[in-house]
Amino acid sequence: MLYRRYRTCLWLLPLVLVAGLFVGCLPVELSVSPSGEVLIPRAEGFVVYSPADGSVKVWNDAAGGQAAFAMYSPDGKSALAIVEASGGGMGKSFKVMLIGADGEATEICSRSNITYAQWSPDGMYATITRVADQQVEPVDQNLPEMILINVAEGTTKKLASNVAGIHRWMPDSKKLVVFQIERKSEDANQYAGKLMTLDVASGEMVALAGMMGEQDAFFDVSPDGKTAMVTALKVDAANAELPDEVDGKAKLYSLDMTSGASKEISDSAGFAMYSPKGTKMLIGASEEQDGAIALSVAAADGSGMKKVVDDAAKQTGGGMGNQATIYPTWMDDETVLYLSKHAVYGTAGANLVLTSVKADGSGRRNHQGTIDVGLQGK
Repeated sequence: MLYRRYRTCLWLLPLVLVAGLFVGCLPVELSVSPSGEVLIPRAEGFVVYSPADGSVKVWNDAAGGQAAFAMYSPDGKSALAIVEASGGGMGKSFKVMLIGADGEATEICSRSNITYAQWSPDGMYATITRVADQQVEPVDQNLPEMILINVAEGTTKKLASNVAGIHRWMPDSKKLVVFQIERKSEDANQYAGKLMTLDVASGEMVALAGMMGEQDAFFDVSPDGKTAMVTALKVDAANAELPDEVDGKAKLYSLDMTSGASKEISDSAGFAMYSPKGTKMLIGASEEQDGAIALSVAAADGSGMKKVVDDAAKQTGGGMGNQATIYPTWMDDETVLYLSKHAVYGTAGANLVLTSVKADGSGRRNHQGTIDVGLQGK
């Protein structure tokens, strides 16, 4: 789970602009290699930054497109990269590429409306989700579909329809964890379905729990595959009958992946992420203040939560235009990497600043100046 993420986009649903995980928008996430280098999509291309020595280089310039999203392979020697190949609006076209150690990129496939991507832990496969071109019954909305990429062969196949963009690989690289959506409420932006394992060889899906969530529903699986942290309106038994709608806000649940037993951890969390070794939990607050949220660190079971920062940016852009959800990540089990908001030129402008902080709240460090200076003229 050390190879994490970064980036933006926006899609139009009827009369409403949203940036959610069930529609076509890549979130902003950063990817960190096993050696601690950070992979950042920027205007210059796919940039590699080393916090250890401050070095910065353009690994690949994303020629012919805009660097949109990237993840190191599990061994850190290559990267899965997504390049936006067309302009704004509905139906954005993306190229999915493999960047080699020499910086050269090989195109694997091209797809529109990509929402998320992940590597399998063994590095043999990658997965992407994209908003389907047609609605798939029984849900009356174009929802993401799951596509498996055989990285060595450069081939693709569709695995599932009507899933949320967010998905996770199990440690054995044989199964994925997905949120299979069964229905959408008529009067609220709520989705009901099941959190399931998806066997990549057979396509068989096995229900872990019933789940209801909104656009920002989120889950993460522990590195040992035994537990999941789920942010949703409701988590229940796999065979439970879910209501049409749920009042109130999302809560953070811990889910036993074997028994299906769940328990509420917090009623004020927007997301939770395991540290690379699974010893800690990074929790983002659900409530924001002036576009920023607090980040807290807790034990792996969610106990002992302690706030470490309160200035983590929640979204890119402003107003109704070009917004995307921003997620922090772990650099290692003791350090968190996130984008903070920093006011520039009085109160009218604000920049996003790459910042790190220790899990105990100490050692805050601003990396943005080093990166910007290192890229001057490149």
